[in-house]
Amino acid sequence: MSRIECRISGFGGQGVMLAGVVLGLAAILDGKNAAHTQSYGPEARGGAARSDLVISDEEIDTLLVTKPNIVVAMSQEAYDKYLYGKPFDYAFVDSSMVQLKDVQPERLYAIPVTKYTVDEFGLKLVANMVMLGVINRITKVVSDDALRQAVEKSVPSKTVDLNLKAVNYGLSLAANY
Repeated sequence: MSRIECRISGFGGQGVMLAGVVLGLAAILDGKNAAHTQSYGPEARGGAARSDLVISDEEIDTLLVTKPNIVVAMSQEAYDKYLYGKPFDYAFVDSSMVQLKDVQPERLYAIPVTKYTVDEFGLKLVANMVMLGVINRITKVVSDDALRQAVEKSVPSKTVDLNLKAVNYGLSLAANY
């Protein structure tokens, strides 16, 4: 791996910023370099949100994500803006929140993450962590152990167990895709 660019997008309140932070920290725990930027829409919740991450074995000279290798769309707006019709190596779509258009290319994983999360945990709050588990199992961008450690270090202490269960659920869910 020389440079991996990731874009995790959705709407405010879905935890896309936290997902980027966790994945970046996991990369650092694996001994890689990581740089994270984020962008919010004008609304506090419900508006567009984007978390961009660069992971590299070498020094990172630019933070700009221009050709993301991994793209995640957890909302329709994110799919329309950042994924549909764009090149990528891997794309992950929360198909319980996104209506896919036309024929989709290979390596697009349309998984109803929010639905599965609600079915498994009774709430959608940790859909971002389930998605991280899915992404990591399929792309192997970081080690599973580093991902779990990053969750432990990044979420409030009272939610660590729930978030770890969600990541582990995502890791096992990916086996179906």
